[in-house]
Amino acid sequence: MRALEPIDEGFVDRDGVNLHYEVYGTGAPTVVLLPTWSVVHSRFWKAQIPYLARHYRVVTFDGRGNGRSDRPRGSENYTYQQFAADTLAVMDTTGTDRAVLVGLSCGGIWGTYLAAEASERVLGLVAIAPSVSLAPALPERDVYSFVEEYEETAGWAKYNAAYWRRDYADFLRYFFGQMFTEPHSTKQIEDCVAWGLETDPDTLIDTTHGLHACGPENFETVCERVRCPVLVVHGDEDAISSHARGARLAEITGGTLVTVEGGGHGPQGRDPVLINRLLREFVDSVVPPGRATEPGRARCGGRSGRCTSHPRSAWDMPGAMSRSLTSCVGCTRICRSTGWPSIRSPPCSRPTGSGSTPPRPTSPANQRSSRTSPPSTTCTPSRRSGGWTTRW
Repeated sequence: MRALEPIDEGFVDRDGVNLHYEVYGTGAPTVVLLPTWSVVHSRFWKAQIPYLARHYRVVTFDGRGNGRSDRPRGSENYTYQQFAADTLAVMDTTGTDRAVLVGLSCGGIWGTYLAAEASERVLGLVAIAPSVSLAPALPERDVYSFVEEYEETAGWAKYNAAYWRRDYADFLRYFFGQMFTEPHSTKQIEDCVAWGLETDPDTLIDTTHGLHACGPENFETVCERVRCPVLVVHGDEDAISSHARGARLAEITGGTLVTVEGGGHGPQGRDPVLINRLLREFVDSVVPPGRATEPGRARCGGRSGRCTSHPRSAWDMPGAMSRSLTSCVGCTRICRSTGWPSIRSPPCSRPTGSGSTPPRPTSPANQRSSRTSPPSTTCTPSRRSGGWTTRW
């Protein structure tokens, strides 16, 4: 059973590959939740879809290689250009002229490529734990070759084509254990292992070779062509893709970097309230509520350097203290506190005292600035092992 059923679904045939898509909600603008590496399908967004669909129109689709989409053979079918073209095909079929794109891990690669190459279709980009080749890999991941066969089967030696053919399920258990390094992540790991078992080792081997064949163009050059607002969210304990990669993506694109202290590689599943609030704040800064999304009507807030506090009312979670989210258009500074905020950037300009939330001030119209804009701000909501009773 799902928390929310799609209002429309179907298949897109792109060059002989069928892609399954779903549409939720009827609001504006449209948010496209991109597929990631084909080890999972679109259900990994299950904690975002019901919340976002209350405010926007949401489009998801299973990436080629998993879910109800086809599994074509050959690594040439799994390059980032293929995933980007799939996204445009789904947008065309669903009548989506422009959208805010949200990508996790590898989804940040095709999202960035689309923002650079199809800028007229992209209102803004959110990259969560992006696996972009803009900084060195984690040292422990750089020890073993993907194609050579080893007797060693511990740790990242499992990230190996021959081992996947021998014990694919064991690789999935290890990989998703590394993805969710936070305590109490059993449910998230079990979900992802089950989704991973819906594809097969040979398909995943093709996808891995496809990701390594990114073409002659340096990906940094792609990032330099991005002109839409960009938000990057990355955990500082990500054991899959180094935090330095997300930081570099934010730097090159002139975007905003939000660092989740103690966060792993899957914050959309492990910290959905945080991610959902960040997404809503970002989308509303790009397209203010009540406005249409025709060209010229979207407001860009990523590089102006202007900072206006936007208090949000407190919300409740079971067994949790009330907490509020304050963010700043331009620098997207975040204050989430249960008594002691954890912010590395300058403190937000909000009154202190009884904990009541002041009225939301009118936001200035922040327009996208040139490449000489100020550097991105690192925001650090913190998390500890004590669950919802701890501070952010």
